[in-house]
Amino acid sequence: MDFQGFQHIFPPAVLILIAAGLIFLSWAAYRKFSSIPPLSRWGLISLRASALIMILLLLLNPYFYSSQEIELKPNIAVFLDNSESIGITKGDYNGLQTYKELLNTLDFESRNIADIQFYSIGETVSEFNPDSLNASITQTNLSDPINAVLEMEEQVQAGVIISDGIITFGRNPSVNAFNSSIPLYTVAIGDTSKVRDISVSNVLTNATGYTNTNHIIEAEITQSGFA
Repeated sequence: MDFQGFQHIFPPAVLILIAAGLIFLSWAAYRKFSSIPPLSRWGLISLRASALIMILLLLLNPYFYSSQEIELKPNIAVFLDNSESIGITKGDYNGLQTYKELLNTLDFESRNIADIQFYSIGETVSEFNPDSLNASITQTNLSDPINAVLEMEEQVQAGVIISDGIITFGRNPSVNAFNSSIPLYTVAIGDTSKVRDISVSNVLTNATGYTNTNHIIEAEITQSGFA
């Protein structure tokens, strides 16, 4: 703790005069006590003067500065997809074996730079032990991890989501993720090989249709793997 000074508006000359006046008052209070030996009398004068000057110093609002550095580890929430789809072997992805190999590579628990808390992703979000990973949850709601991070805003500094990205119910997680002030990181798992697929989107047609009549329909059709 370092002394920084006083918070007052008095010039130094005034303070010196006040201190001198306090010393004089202390002397005047004991100067007529002839029954007290001179040495004791001067001791009492010094004590009273010291006490009055200390009170004066306190009234001048002395202030001190103290600083202390504390290193706190960040809290990171790791959400693990435990749905049935992550256990399916397809292509180069060998289900739970590949999943657990990934977790061993990331090795969250041995990293001393942060405090890690694990949660499972499924129908709901709950605290989870990675050793209990068994791909047994029938549904996946990826919006819940985002909501959980938003609710833990003051307790965590980052969130990591490990999932195959397959959503079976719930809202689009990207909306809430966009509004999150906490960094969110995703680790994709599963088969990365391309599959053949057709998508029909942006369909435009009349709201009312009649039997045995022709209708004009506008739509965007995209394909992957058929060309």
